[in-house]
Amino acid sequence: MNKMNRRALIIYYILSILFVLFIVALAGYRVKTRLEGNLAAASKSFERLKITALSMYLAERSFDSEYFKNRMKQEFRAARPLLLAIYSRPQGILYLLAKNKAALRDLKPEEPLSSGSPAYPLRPFYEVKLSSPFAPGIQSQLYIDGYFAKLDENDFYAILKEVLYLFLAYVLVTGIPLLLSVLGGASPQGKQKAGRGVAVAGIPARTPAAEAALRPQPQTVRSTEEKTEGPAETRSLFSPHTGLGWEDLLQQRLGFELERAASFDQDLALIYVRLDASSGLRSPREVYRRAAELVLNHFPFKDLVFEYGQDGFAVILPDKDLDQALKTTEALKKNVETYDWSGQKVTLSCGLSARNGRLISQERLILEAQRSLQKAVCEGGNQILAFRVDPDKYRQVVLTRKG
Repeated sequence: MNKMNRRALIIYYILSILFVLFIVALAGYRVKTRLEGNLAAASKSFERLKITALSMYLAERSFDSEYFKNRMKQEFRAARPLLLAIYSRPQGILYLLAKNKAALRDLKPEEPLSSGSPAYPLRPFYEVKLSSPFAPGIQSQLYIDGYFAKLDENDFYAILKEVLYLFLAYVLVTGIPLLLSVLGGASPQGKQKAGRGVAVAGIPARTPAAEAALRPQPQTVRSTEEKTEGPAETRSLFSPHTGLGWEDLLQQRLGFELERAASFDQDLALIYVRLDASSGLRSPREVYRRAAELVLNHFPFKDLVFEYGQDGFAVILPDKDLDQALKTTEALKKNVETYDWSGQKVTLSCGLSARNGRLISQERLILEAQRSLQKAVCEGGNQILAFRVDPDKYRQVVLTRKG
């Protein structure tokens, strides 16, 4: 082997070492971005599971009901965690669901937890544990834990495939020209080819394609904005000012309650309430807060009362028909009007609608109740209007559409 060929091999070795270092750095960067993305997705899935489980528990008041179990299994498959557990320290594990049953062999449900939380037999290097109070302000001793995979086999396969493609590209771009130069250097014809710039000293010819293949490709960095999602991840389920549920949680909870009512052939009513002429009141924010206290004390379930705008409320009444809801609303209106408002006159406008035997969506029920409220306000306020539907005519319309 002549001196030129030895120089070509040395340069090729140096380039190969640099390329290997680049591959290692790239693989590490890919692992880091995959890990951050998986942790962000796990946090979002855990919050969705927590809100769903809490809504179902508040509706059923039990972790053992078939409706709770079946719905949570569906959510578990969609979120794809490794394990989900709800527990209290005095009572032990109250609800447990896992992807792999072998991971549950050492857990002892319904036993007090001396260490404060269950000892899950999972791998901390590959998995992350997310924990949170389950129902703050309602059941302070309940907690919810979720285990999610940091990196799974699909993540490693994707990274290895990308590294393999880059390695093959490097071999094709540099290895073949190097081999041709070494073989050609043993004959005068090979030296002439080297002089024409096919490959000199083991370095590929300076063509646009070769330089593009050797140049490190820019990587896409995940924006930190993708790791945040709305207010649900940074707040409790209830407004600290009024103690009522947040307005944007009403639709999801109403959907659960409608499904439950349809399953047990029960009725359900939705009430919208608004303070009349709240802009002309002294300290309208304080009046709204005190009115919220009256509303909470009037209805039996705190978790079914929600804020509505800056001066209104929305209330779900399970197992109540429209006539029963009207009586309850009239009593609330009277309580608010007779309350001591320090010389101010506070009245209410109310709009109602009910399921009334219909298979109705939460969007439709909300629209009916809001239109009733809007009409009550537009007609002068200080009154109650209800959206009443004839169930027999409704069934005839449905049958006609199906036919």
